Amino acid sequence: MGLAEFFIIALLGALLTLDTTTVLQAFISQPIIACTLIGWAGGDIYIGLQIGMIMQFLWITNIPVGAAVIPGGNGAAMIATTLAIHLNGLFPEHFNIVLLLVVLYAILLSYIGAELRLWHRNKNTFLLDYIMRNIEKSGFNVVRRAVFFSIALNYFRFFTLIFIGLIVGDLALSAVLGSIPLVWNDYAKYTVIALWAIGLGLALTLYDTKDMRRYILIGIGFGIVLMGLLA
Repeated sequence: MGLAEFFIIALLGALLTLDTTTVLQAFISQPIIACTLIGWAGGDIYIGLQIGMIMQFLWITNIPVGAAVIPGGNGAAMIATTLAIHLNGLFPEHFNIVLLLVVLYAILLSYIGAELRLWHRNKNTFLLDYIMRNIEKSGFNVVRRAVFFSIALNYFRFFTLIFIGLIVGDLALSAVLGSIPLVWNDYAKYTVIALWAIGLGLALTLYDTKDMRRYILIGIGFGIVLMGLLA
């Protein structure tokens, strides 16, 4: 992958990320779905599904409700998927290390994204001021213009973050992978298992709710079966 592919992935990723809080909230932005789509677009649906399941478990308890400020896990997961596909093509013998590094990088980006989201919310007050100044003169039209502008602004923000995240991640992680001994790949598989265990542990915190048990079990079973078929 090069800058052109990163650009296209950023366009798609930004569109999917809008679903997190800006529009719809139809769950297509959730890692298990979005990463699989990114994996399909990037030519490796298996890696997309694998990253998606790991990141879905890690962020499963973070719900974007009301004014809650949650880690930007959805966009970061799509960055991790793209980088995993790209770096696995460059360093196929380091697959476990690639998987570990992109997940850790995505976690870092998630918390940076949360701070940027909070900053963006505070700066969005100019839209409210615009509406209040023009509501009597323009009526509902001013609200409609403000909504469309806000969606476009969010899309541009998500695109920029994903595109920059891909470029920085490619440069940084490529340099790291180029200096890591091959034997470390054998050790890295155990840390990947640990990530799965942490994610499953977080998922099980929702298991007390009867309505959630069915979906958790179905999701885990479906993911395992699908990964087995794709392997």
